[in-house]
Amino acid sequence: MLYNLGVGASTKTKHGLELLYEGSENFAALTSFGVVPAYEGLTSLISGKVPGLEIDLSKVLHGEQYTELLAEKFPTEAILTSTFKIAAILDKGSGSIYVLDIVSKNKDTNEVVVSNQFSIFVVGTGGFNGPRNSDKVVETKTKPNRSPDHSTLYQTSIDQAALYRLSGDSNPLHIDPSFAGKSGFEKPILHGLCTEGIAVREITSVFSPTDASKVRAVKARFAKPVFPGQTIRTNMWNEGAYILFECIVEETGKPCLTGGWIKLSQEL
Repeated sequence: MLYNLGVGASTKTKHGLELLYEGSENFAALTSFGVVPAYEGLTSLISGKVPGLEIDLSKVLHGEQYTELLAEKFPTEAILTSTFKIAAILDKGSGSIYVLDIVSKNKDTNEVVVSNQFSIFVVGTGGFNGPRNSDKVVETKTKPNRSPDHSTLYQTSIDQAALYRLSGDSNPLHIDPSFAGKSGFEKPILHGLCTEGIAVREITSVFSPTDASKVRAVKARFAKPVFPGQTIRTNMWNEGAYILFECIVEETGKPCLTGGWIKLSQEL
């Protein structure tokens, strides 16, 4: 429920209770909630817990994200254990990309619940003559050359990042003005994963409002930052079993998420 609140779920919306009230018949977590069990693995990568790997947190940017729900639904109560591996390290010249695969299992049943792939860009660490690309990276998709089939608007609150970070993403870039300045931003920015979660919630509300688990996977590239208080436009294209999407900052007209796609459990 805390995660759903952090990505804008509200009792004001038609199906808001299904994301906020455990007594609702269709109570469920959004598929993008699957990033939460993986935070510890991500933190291990960027906080010096991996032997021989030192990364300056102020140089870290989230490049892309893939999350796939492998269980039928998220269990309402369970202990999840997560394992991670570095699938690839890519040389982009101005920096490097660490591709991190994380699999989370139900400790009691050993069922794989959710898998994640984080693509983390580290500024100033490229130029080591490594590969630029890898077939291990889950690809984004190009949006259709037509107007969106659906489009929604959501105005983030000034405290959106402060609320979202309570789900476990405690990077100071999203709350500490001085740290944001060191990273080259005029003020703290919204988590890219919060923006993605908002998009998943908006898309779910359009295409599967009474069963969030029909959204089986989500992939997106983080293009530009969103500042808390700005408005996010989510454009959606229905491509059968896939919903392609992008997010635009309404105040600037600049894309903040690109190449996005959601896989549904069945075609619409």
